[in-house]
Amino acid sequence: MTPRTTVLVVEDDLATAELERRTLRRAGMEVHLAEGPEEALRLLSTGTYTAVLLDYNLPGGDAWTVLDAAHARAPRVPVIIVTAAGNERLAAEALHRGVDDYVRKAETFWEHLPEAVRRVETRARERVESEARRTFQLLQAVVHASPVAIVALRADGTPAVWNPAAERLFGEPGAELLGPLPAGVSAGASFRDQELEWVSREGVRAYLSVTSVPLGEAEGLELGTLAVFLDLTERRKIEARLRAADRMASLGTLAAGVAHEINNPLAYVIGNLELLELELPGLVALSPPGRALGLADALREARAGSERVRAIVQSLRTFSRGDDERRGAVDIHRVLDGALGMTRNSLRFRARVVRDYGPVELVEGNEGQLAQVFLNLVVNAGQAMPEGAADHHELRISTRQEGPGCVSVEVRDTGCGIPREVLPRVFDPFFTTKAVGEGTGLGLAICHGIVRAHGGEITVESELNRGTVFRVLLPTAQGARPVTSVPPPTEVPGDAPRGRVLVVDDEPSIGRMIELLLGPEHGVDVVGNGTQALDRLLAGERYDVILCDLVMPVMTGMDLYERLAVGAPEALARMVFMTGGAFTDRAREFLDEVPNARVDKPFSPQTLRTLVRSLVARRA
Repeated sequence: MTPRTTVLVVEDDLATAELERRTLRRAGMEVHLAEGPEEALRLLSTGTYTAVLLDYNLPGGDAWTVLDAAHARAPRVPVIIVTAAGNERLAAEALHRGVDDYVRKAETFWEHLPEAVRRVETRARERVESEARRTFQLLQAVVHASPVAIVALRADGTPAVWNPAAERLFGEPGAELLGPLPAGVSAGASFRDQELEWVSREGVRAYLSVTSVPLGEAEGLELGTLAVFLDLTERRKIEARLRAADRMASLGTLAAGVAHEINNPLAYVIGNLELLELELPGLVALSPPGRALGLADALREARAGSERVRAIVQSLRTFSRGDDERRGAVDIHRVLDGALGMTRNSLRFRARVVRDYGPVELVEGNEGQLAQVFLNLVVNAGQAMPEGAADHHELRISTRQEGPGCVSVEVRDTGCGIPREVLPRVFDPFFTTKAVGEGTGLGLAICHGIVRAHGGEITVESELNRGTVFRVLLPTAQGARPVTSVPPPTEVPGDAPRGRVLVVDDEPSIGRMIELLLGPEHGVDVVGNGTQALDRLLAGERYDVILCDLVMPVMTGMDLYERLAVGAPEALARMVFMTGGAFTDRAREFLDEVPNARVDKPFSPQTLRTLVRSLVARRA
């Protein structure tokens, strides 16, 4: 049904106003009369009009006041100026002020009023329709381009409108877009930012945030709900990755702490075992026949066990340095041996381990990060082979020099292999072929990122039931010195001069072990902290070698070094730092800056003895 045309006539001449009213009524229009500006403003505030007929010659010249009020209160209502004083200047001003039409009072002007009203009414309707079309097109473009899924539901819950993001999210086109809605989303429901888990018909799992708003009715069509879906799946993956990274960082910190705590007792265990081995010939003479052989075997087994623990602790320390970004020349064979040492117990029941090492150059990189790469590859290779079948499977690690500037490392297993269709995805974050709870899908992605960051390349080849080979290419070091402990000192003849040695360590057992080890050749004093050592050195006592623990309570070896630099600088060159794992930033930076020798706990007693002999001879 077409709405009736309603016209507001603003005219102070009653005869003219009545003439206009009768003419418009005969044309089927409803007419309201206003004699002056005040009444016109009141009617504009309370009514809705199709058009306004405005007399220009109102008392006080208030026609423009009424015009401005009409535009402010009803901007879509067209205004027709009616005047007896027609001229170009007035017409120009009227059009400038936004008048829709202009009618001059003449002998039969009222007969043309219905036509003028219909004309401006048509133009106003066309403007409204044009604006509505533009608004609709804009809304369509916004909904179509929106990155969030938008769905309008009918009253029965079936989708009526959806956008491409909804098709991408739910994976089904057209009228079959949603099928059954995610649980909790129904026609007429109202909630905001509700999180839910949804699984598609193909089994794809997604995490969604849903906002639901009832729509009511629109143009006689009863609608149910507007539902907006925000896909949180990637956010959940990122959160899981951050949690995994946090666990890895915690594990690295824990590994460094464990290594440091083990190194101290392990140092004196290894040292005391070597001392016992030196005294074994004298014990053999006192032992019953046959007993000496058993003692020697027991001692060798204890030494071998302690060396295995030492290798594991060294690997833990290397692994814990994965967050250290510093790079240098790395012995890749030592890194591989560390990875194999840490996984030895699990590998022994699954496969024969073959080290096929070729002569290679040092590689440029971060030892801790490379250790993380190869530990992960070795663990994955072991898990690909079943337990209890070690005689039928092999884990082979090969190294080759691939021309100048590149070293190749292959980790090859004879396990179950990787299906061809998923092989291109093995380096994708969160992709895993392992059972739920057995893997995060981050290991190979992290390996890929580390290798690429080192300027290298990692590739994979695999065949079902035949095995898998991961190949890592790494650039060789360019003039960088290896990141190692102090190089083994040159052996000094047994008649080397006797010197004085000060041992500074808060672990009493280490002090006693070093005193027993070095006592036959040198004078050895032992103190339990840096403060005692500082007092002796500032008092004028001179030592050829100062074996100082790096991290101690009360005063660290680093603090002692700084205090001696002021009070006894001649003692600095005689300091040798012993460390069970410099895992703090300060300790790492300190060891990089000072030129002093360094021995890592647990050290070989023979290495320490040779080092001290060399330093004493140099002082002499």
